[in-house]
Amino acid sequence: MNVINRTFSCFSDFNQWKEEEERVTHSWYVMHNSPKIIGSFQHYYYYCNRTGVYKPRGEKKRAIKSQGTSKTDSFCSAFMKAVKCLQSGTVVVMYASTHYNHQKQLGHLHLSDTARTTVAEKLKKGITPDRIIDDIRGTNIVDGICREHLISKKDVTNIKNEFNVDNIKKHNNDFVSVATIVQEMESLDYNAILLFKQQGDKPNQTCSLLEVQDFLLVLQTEFQRDMFIKHSQNGVCIDATYKINDYDFILITLLVLDDYQEGIPVAWAISNHEDKIVLKYFFQAIKEKCGNVTSTWFMSDMASQYFNAWKEVFDSNNTKYLWCAWHVDRAWRKTIKKCFSSLDEQRNIYHQLRVLMMETSTISFQIMLPKFLSVIKSSPFFEYFQTYCKHSEQWALCFRIGTPMNTNMYSESFHRVLKICYLNHKYNRRLDSLLYILKKIASDKVFQQLQKKEKGKHSHRVCDINKRHKHAESFRHSAIILSDDRNTYAVSSESRPDVFYTVKKQKSTCDCKMKCQFCSACCHLYSCTCLDSCTNNSVCKHIHLVSMKNFRDGTDDIDISTVAKSHSEVGDLVYFQRITSMEVNSAPANSTKEDLIKKINSRLASISTITNNTYSIKCLQSMYNSLGNILAQAIPPTVATNKRKPNENSEIQGRYFSTRKKRKMDTKLIEKPSNKEAQSWEHALQLIDTDICAICFNEDDNTNTERVNWVSCIICSVWVHKSCANIQDQSDFICCYIASKFSSLH
Repeated sequence: MNVINRTFSCFSDFNQWKEEEERVTHSWYVMHNSPKIIGSFQHYYYYCNRTGVYKPRGEKKRAIKSQGTSKTDSFCSAFMKAVKCLQSGTVVVMYASTHYNHQKQLGHLHLSDTARTTVAEKLKKGITPDRIIDDIRGTNIVDGICREHLISKKDVTNIKNEFNVDNIKKHNNDFVSVATIVQEMESLDYNAILLFKQQGDKPNQTCSLLEVQDFLLVLQTEFQRDMFIKHSQNGVCIDATYKINDYDFILITLLVLDDYQEGIPVAWAISNHEDKIVLKYFFQAIKEKCGNVTSTWFMSDMASQYFNAWKEVFDSNNTKYLWCAWHVDRAWRKTIKKCFSSLDEQRNIYHQLRVLMMETSTISFQIMLPKFLSVIKSSPFFEYFQTYCKHSEQWALCFRIGTPMNTNMYSESFHRVLKICYLNHKYNRRLDSLLYILKKIASDKVFQQLQKKEKGKHSHRVCDINKRHKHAESFRHSAIILSDDRNTYAVSSESRPDVFYTVKKQKSTCDCKMKCQFCSACCHLYSCTCLDSCTNNSVCKHIHLVSMKNFRDGTDDIDISTVAKSHSEVGDLVYFQRITSMEVNSAPANSTKEDLIKKINSRLASISTITNNTYSIKCLQSMYNSLGNILAQAIPPTVATNKRKPNENSEIQGRYFSTRKKRKMDTKLIEKPSNKEAQSWEHALQLIDTDICAICFNEDDNTNTERVNWVSCIICSVWVHKSCANIQDQSDFICCYIASKFSSLH
C-alpha cells in the first residue's frame, strides 16, 4: 500500500489539492462521520466512495441507477486522514492512494465542488444549460476525460436547485418556504396574498368552514385587481388544472378578456379542493379587494359549484351562466359509450347531439329536441339527458349567440402556456416554485399590456378577421346580396347558394380593437346568422361582403375613420411605470455586501418613526419573521456545541400531503360529424314524429289523469302538454311564446 504524508498551511489549500487529486486519479473521497475534536486538533476521515454496502432508503420505489450502485459490498483500502490544528490552522494529511476490489469508473463519481460552483455562477449570469454543457465539453481533453465531461442537463438542473439560482427556495422544506414567501409578500406595500390557510393549521374566522388538513392560498397582484375591475363586467371564465405539484394541490384560475380579446388571469387560488366552500372563500377574498361586480356571462365546466359560489358572492341576476362546450361534448361521448354497445348507435346518437348543440335557431332547436328524445326514450341515455334538457341554455349554441367564446379555451390556453412555456414541459414538484412562476406570469402580463398600448398588436382574432376578408374577396362576385333596407341584408352561402344568411347592422360607430384592417368591420357593427359568426362571435365572410358592398356603393354611414386614442397618455404611462417598478428588485445584482448593509441600516433607522398602531405592529412582526428566515439561510452553520443524544428523535417539521383521490381517465372518444353528415341528421330529425312534450320533455303530463291532452303549434307543429303550456284556447297556440319564455318555464 502506497501511503504518503503532506502538510498544508490552511484547510482551503488541502481542499484544493484533494479536488485535483480526485480529478487525476478518477476517485472521490467522502466522510462517513462528522469531524472529531481531540484536544486542540480536529480529525477528518475520508474514505473511498466505493467502500460500503448498498442500503436502499425510503419505500424502495426508486429504481437503481443504470450504472448500478457505487458500493462494492467491501472495504476499499484508499483513504485520507486530515488533522487540523485549531490554533495554527495547519493541516497534516496521511493519504493511501491504493484502491482495492474495484476499477476506476467515472460513472460512480460526483462533480467536484469547484465545478458545481462554476456552473452555478454561469447560471446566475443567465447562460443557458446547453451553452454551459457545450463549453465544458469543448475544453481540452488531451489529459484525458474527467467527470466534468460527462455532465448532463439533469446535473445542471440539480446544481440550479441546490444553489437556489433563481432565489425561489426560502427553505429546503417546501412547507416553511411557502410560509416565508407569504410573510414577505404580506409585508409589501401591496399585499398580493388575499387569503392564506396553511395545511395543518386550524382555520380562522375568515375560512371557518375549512378542515385542518385543507390548504388555500389566494393570489392577486395589483395589476390583476385593476384588470378584473375594468373587464369583469364583460364576462369571466374559470377553470382548474392539476398535476402542478407533488401534493395534488389544484390551481384555480379566474380570467377575463382584455380589449384585444386575449385572456388575462386576474386571480389564482391554490387548494387541495375545488368544492363550493373553497370557491366561495376565493370569490369573497376577491370581492373584499375589488368590490362587487356584475358580469354579462360566466363560463366554467359543468361542475355546478363554480357558479353557485359566484352567485352567492357577486351580483348575478343578469349574468348568463354558460357551460364549456368541450366539457359537455366530452361528457356526452363517455356516457354514450356506456349506454350504447353498438358502434353505429354510438356514432348516430352523438352526431344528432352535435346537430342539436350547433343549431343557431331557437325555434329549430325547440322543434328538434323532443324529436331527439323520441329516438332515445327507450335507452338509459334518456334519463341521463333530462338534466341537459332542463339546462339547455347553458350548452345550446342558439342561447349563447353573441358570447365571445364557446369553450373555456382561454383558460386552457393559459394552462398550456404555464406548463409548456414556464414549466418547460417538466413536472413541478414544489409549491414555492409555483408561486414564483405565477408572480412572474403576472409581471409578464403587465409588460405585455404595455406593449399592446404602445405598439398595438395583431391578435389571433384580428388575424382571423383579416383572413375572412380575403376569403370574402375571392367569391364576392358570385355572392348574392339582397337588401330590404340599409340595416338588414340576405347573403347567399358559398357552399349552398340556395341558403341565405341574415346580416343585420347593429350600430354606426365602434372604437374596439377587433376591426378588419381593410374594411373596418367588427362584430359590434354587424351580426350574422351563419354558424361561424354565432360560434366564434367574429366578423364572418358574409359581414365582410356587406361591408365591402356598402363601401363601394357609398351607402355606408359607419364612421371608419380610425381616430385612435393616443397610446402615449400620461396617465397610462405613469400607471404602468408604477406597476412595473413594483415587479423589479430594488437592489442591483452587482451590489456589494457593504453597500447592501448600508442601505439596510438606513432603512432600519426610520423604524422608530413608525406610528404605533395595530397595522404597524403587524408589519414589524412580519418583518421580524422574514429577517430571521433570511439570516438563517445567509449565515453559514457552525459546529454545534450541544450535540443531540444518539437515539434522540429529531423535531418533526410540517409537510404538505395529498388529499386527492386517484381516478382513471378514458381517452377513446367518438369522432365529430362532418358538415354533410350534420346536414343529413338535421333533415332526419325534422322528419321524426314525436310524442315528447317540448316543455317538460316527458311523454305523460303531471295531471295524473288517464288521458293526456296535447296542443300543437299552428306554425311549426311542435307538440306540448296542454297543462305544461298553461293555456285554455288551443286554436291559436304559437310556439314562439314558449321560445320567448323558455328560460322562465325552467
